[in-house]
Amino acid sequence: MFKSARPKLFLAAALIAAITLGQQAPADLVNFYGEITAVLGNEFHVFTNPGADPQSSYKQEYKTVDFDRATTFEASKPEDLKQLRGVQVIGIEQKNGTIRATKIVVYEGNKPVGQSKNLPVKLPNGQTK
Repeated sequence: MFKSARPKLFLAAALIAAITLGQQAPADLVNFYGEITAVLGNEFHVFTNPGADPQSSYKQEYKTVDFDRATTFEASKPEDLKQLRGVQVIGIEQKNGTIRATKIVVYEGNKPVGQSKNLPVKLPNGQTK
C-alpha cells in the first residue's frame, strides 16, 4: 500500500547524476539512523545516532520525519513505527527542517522488524549459516 518506485528512482537518479558530474549528493538529501522517540500519525520523532560517542563526529540530534503514500517501507510497515525502535530514514530535508521520508526501515534489535527469522547469514569467510 505504501510502495512506490518514484522515490527510489528520484534518489538513484540524483545520486548517479551527482557522481557522474563529480559532485556530492544534493544538500537536502539525508540518510540517517536513530531511535524513535514519539509517533504522531504520519509523523515521528527520531534521536539520531543514539549510541555514538559524544567525542565522535557522529551528530546526535532530534529530527522530525513525516511520510505519506509515496514513502517506501522496506521489510517493515507504518504500523511498525513504535517508540524506542530503531529506524533508518532516507529522505529530503524540507525548508522548515523536517524530513520528508522517501524510504524507511524500522528495526527491532539488529534486524528489520519484517525480516524473516530463517534468512541465511553469509559469514566473512564465505560460509552460509
